[in-house]
Amino acid sequence: MKRLVELDVCRGLAAFSVLLFHYTTRYNQLYGHSSAMGVYFPLGYLGVDFFFILSGFVIFMTVDKVKSRYEFFSKRLARIFPAYWMGVLVTFVAVTLLPLPGRSDTAIQALANLILYHVAFKIPSVDGVYWSLQLEVALYVIAGLIAVPKRLETKYLCVGAIASGLVPLAYRVLEHKLPHAAGSAVHFESFGALFAVGALIYSYKKRTDDRKMLMNTLIAMLVLAVIAEPTTLMPAAWYDPVLLHVRPLRGVLEAGFVGMFFLMLDGRMAWMSARPLVFLGAVSYPLYLVHQNIGYIVIQHGYKLGLHPYLSIALAAAVSIAIAAAMTFLYEAKARKIMLDFLLKRAPAVPGGVPATETT
Repeated sequence: MKRLVELDVCRGLAAFSVLLFHYTTRYNQLYGHSSAMGVYFPLGYLGVDFFFILSGFVIFMTVDKVKSRYEFFSKRLARIFPAYWMGVLVTFVAVTLLPLPGRSDTAIQALANLILYHVAFKIPSVDGVYWSLQLEVALYVIAGLIAVPKRLETKYLCVGAIASGLVPLAYRVLEHKLPHAAGSAVHFESFGALFAVGALIYSYKKRTDDRKMLMNTLIAMLVLAVIAEPTTLMPAAWYDPVLLHVRPLRGVLEAGFVGMFFLMLDGRMAWMSARPLVFLGAVSYPLYLVHQNIGYIVIQHGYKLGLHPYLSIALAAAVSIAIAAAMTFLYEAKARKIMLDFLLKRAPAVPGGVPATETT
C-alpha cells in the first residue's frame, strides 16, 4: 500500500485542532482571554487521539516494508528526533527572549529535553506537547519488538487490541479503589488502544483473508471506547462543564475519526487534495512541536498591542505555521536524511546476509 497524501492532511488537521484548543480553551485557563473572546474549541485536544490512530496505521504500514528491527527503529528515530531537537531549540530561544509566565527553563533543562524522556528525572518540558511523543515512541518500541521482522499474526493483533481497550474500562469501574498512580498507566494504555485501532484499520485494508475478524475487533474496540470514555484520565479543567456530563462523547468522536479514515482510504475524501491542506499536512509535525508556547507569547503580545483576541490568535497561528514551514523545508527533510543515512550505513546484516536499506 503506497503512502497516502491524505494521511499527512489528516495529521495536519489534527495538529491544527490541537492548536485551536491551546489558543482558545487552554490559554484562557492559563492566562485568561478578554471578555471579547466568545468562541472556544474545548474538544480540539481530541486531535491527539486522531494522531495515535494515524500512527498505528502508518507504523504497521512501515512494519510491512522494513527488513529488520534495526531498519525499523532507525527510520523511527530519524522521523522523530531531528525535528524534535529543533523544536526544543526554537521554543527555548523564544521563551528565553520573550519570557512566558510559568514556562521558563534553564539551558541545562533544555539540553535534558533532547533525550525526550527527561520527565523520568523530574525535569520540566520546554513545551507541554512532548508528553504525547513520549507515549508514541514507547508504542514504536512495542510495535518493533512484536511485529518486526516477522509479521504479527492477525489473531494476536486482535487479542492485543481488545486487551488494550479493556484496560480503560476496568479502570473506570475500579478507579476509586486503585492508587492514583494507576491512572498514569491507564492513560498510556488508552492511547495504546487508539494506536491499536490504527493498526487494525491498516490490517483490514491489507489482510483481505482476515477481514471479518479484524472488522469485528474494530467494532468491539469502538464500543469499548464509547463505554469507557476516560474523562477521569485528563485534567477536569480541560473539559467544557456541559460536555463533562456526556461521557461517551469522546468515544463517539473517535468512532467518527475511524469512519472518516475508511472514507479516505476508499477515495471518498477528494477535498483533502486541496493545496492548502496538503501544505498543512506537510508542516504538521513541526507545527505540533512549536505551536504552544510560541503561540502563547504571540497572543500575549497581541493583547499588549491592543489587538482583538481573534486577531491575536490568527497572528499566533500564522507565526507558528511560518516557523513550522521553515523547519520543514529548510531543515527537517535534510536532517532526517542525514540521520537515516548515518544509521543505515551502520546497519547489521539481516538474515541472509543482506544489509538493511532505506525503503519508501
